[in-house]
Amino acid sequence: MVSEVFYPDTDIATANIATEIALKFRDDFEVHVICGPQDYERKSNTRQEAQPPGIHIHRWRYFNYNKNHTFQRLLRVVGISLGLFYWVLK
Repeated sequence: MVSEVFYPDTDIATANIATEIALKFRDDFEVHVICGPQDYERKSNTRQEAQPPGIHIHRWRYFNYNKNHTFQRLLRVVGISLGLFYWVLK
């Protein structure tokens, strides 16, 4: 799966849906998720990164800029999109 946001940011609807889909698939498949950095809503790296059992999370940790600032948000969207594309090709 490829998603900009993923677990543990389940307070965001997109991350919650992507996490639920991955949890359903893990019973039948080996699930790998390529996603952006955690803490989408808050700019903090103090939380431990949790990983649900049976799901391998590969995070693109760059371009974690403030989503509330217009120019930084543009850099974030373009940077994360290119990074996720790179991971998929890899």
